[in-house]
Amino acid sequence: MLKLTRDLDAPSKNVMPIIPVDLLPDIFQNFNNDRQAIYNCVFVNRTFCRVAIRFLWQDPFGIKKSTWPFTNGRAAANIISLYLACLNYQDGRNFLSTIKIPHQRPTFNYPQFLRYFDEQRLYIYIRSGQSYNNNLGELAEAYNIHSAIKKLVLRESQALHYLLFETYIFEKMPCNLTNLRHIQFNTPSDVENVANLIRHQLFLESFIISSLVAGLNTLFDALATQIRTLKHLEFIQCDFSRFDWANHAQVLEGVNKLVLEGCTNLPPSMIENLSIFKEKQNCGNVWISSRNI
Repeated sequence: MLKLTRDLDAPSKNVMPIIPVDLLPDIFQNFNNDRQAIYNCVFVNRTFCRVAIRFLWQDPFGIKKSTWPFTNGRAAANIISLYLACLNYQDGRNFLSTIKIPHQRPTFNYPQFLRYFDEQRLYIYIRSGQSYNNNLGELAEAYNIHSAIKKLVLRESQALHYLLFETYIFEKMPCNLTNLRHIQFNTPSDVENVANLIRHQLFLESFIISSLVAGLNTLFDALATQIRTLKHLEFIQCDFSRFDWANHAQVLEGVNKLVLEGCTNLPPSMIENLSIFKEKQNCGNVWISSRNI
């Protein structure tokens, strides 16, 4: 429990922590996701409130929670409404001409605190919120809300660590993400855009992709820029035809988990060398499903 003390020379309303303010995030990090304890800190003072809100809104869509599917319509409606209130005027007009967006912007720019984002779960929250709040529209408006919030996240959520996309369509969406630790795409529509996102990362540790039919050489070129931090790779039901293993084997230098599940046309030289690679690099988990053969 944090101990608080009061400066006897200051007015009694000024309650100050005995610890430096810049250490508060480290202390909150040790609450081990005890949201109630962090929530109580919101009411201590403004400093505690600012730090607590940052932690409370790292995972508003429940990516790390085991509860699924999400069914709390009231909570979902509140979260979606707050995110919509963070939209700029132009985005609100472009995407949501039929939705009632709150006129007053919230105290905090909540997307800035986001660490975990899954676009499929966002859609579930939107539909759940719509079932509770008619101001969020019906099924016809769900796609527009989804697109607007997705654009907001790509622009504002620079602290994002975990990103899971079902498809990848960023052609008209500015993307300022550089601190991702985990990237996962299912059926990406534009491999070059995925590769560009990879190249811009500073600390990428894990990359998972599924249902890719072309463009693996482009992806591995990008992954080569992440050798310093990359530890985990998974390819699920991807087509390895025309993949140049000889020029991309170095991508696996620091990887300690490699999964190839249900992939096709794996180069024989790649399969033969994976066991050698596992022994040489002390890679604890190299796994190839039988469907590759």
